[in-house]
Amino acid sequence: MEDRSLHDAFVELHGDRLFGFALLVTLGDATLAGSITAQALAQGVERMDRLRHPERAAAWLRANVTRAAKGPAWGHQRPSEMERRDALGPLGVDPTTYDALSSLDARARAAITATAIEGFNTADVHEIVGSDSYVRKARRDYMTAFVAAAKTRGTTTPAGSLAERVDDVASPVLHPRRK
Repeated sequence: MEDRSLHDAFVELHGDRLFGFALLVTLGDATLAGSITAQALAQGVERMDRLRHPERAAAWLRANVTRAAKGPAWGHQRPSEMERRDALGPLGVDPTTYDALSSLDARARAAITATAIEGFNTADVHEIVGSDSYVRKARRDYMTAFVAAAKTRGTTTPAGSLAERVDDVASPVLHPRRK
């Protein structure tokens, strides 16, 4: 019984936010995000004894999701762009942000999400994406794409960072009231 409660606590602690991370990394592919989140959590539960510290476990889980997201096709029907945009809307991903994120690969989206949205420290981000220099490149590429998308759309850059804009709506989505 205790093993089950530890399993449930692990999933409770990491599940919602990990799914949000996966949804951003897969650019709104909810089916893929759900699959790789479930897979990472199952593997994490198997390694709970080695992943005792919650932040280390969170970084390990995100590294697992990142590797899975950039892997081979998962054999499901990919969602349309509109479905992807709709899936990311509740996380605060506006059209300009979507355009910028879509210009990046899964690993770069993981770097942006881990740093700008989730605020992981340097060592954890290195574990998630494998390189500090890659994070700098991903941030530069994202900002370049965001400015270009804003110009194309004729919009102004919203006030605040990506983290502030996304975090405004991410919490209710990632942590809905428990029944």
